[in-house]
Amino acid sequence: SRELAPTTLKALWNQRSRWAQGWLQVSLKYLWRALRSPAFTRRQKAGLLVLLGWRELQPWLTLQILPVLLYSAWRAGGVDQLDWAVPVCLLATLFTLSAGVVQALFAWRLAVPELRRRKAWFWRYLLVSTFFYSHFKNIVARQSLLKEVLRDRQWRVTPRPGEKAVKRI
Repeated sequence: SRELAPTTLKALWNQRSRWAQGWLQVSLKYLWRALRSPAFTRRQKAGLLVLLGWRELQPWLTLQILPVLLYSAWRAGGVDQLDWAVPVCLLATLFTLSAGVVQALFAWRLAVPELRRRKAWFWRYLLVSTFFYSHFKNIVARQSLLKEVLRDRQWRVTPRPGEKAVKRI
């Protein structure tokens, strides 16, 4: 995309909200139709299921980790009694924390040479995406689903310096 990046947190929220709601609308319109279509192979359908289905469920599933941990601690008799070496727990943690690493690695590998030389940028992205941005995107995705359910389709276009915000319906 050649779109300019937002310069404020509010502008980033508006942009990502618009994108998330747009992807949700695409998912709702095309996912089930594509999965039933004989034009796609099983592999293509699996890809569509991840691209259009899992991306809508995942932000809601991430909310479950805290209640699951609290329930497990309660059943075990306290946090100190939990078996933190359970393979499923370790794999879930590794998978969750690896997303930023994988994204940063691919971005660095595919970057043009003049950007690849700026390794600090990629390290900063890895830290920000792991501890802030992934959670931010999940919150935006959940909010976008709620907006869609409430039929709030007023998209706020990201203003540029010197421009006033324009509202589109």
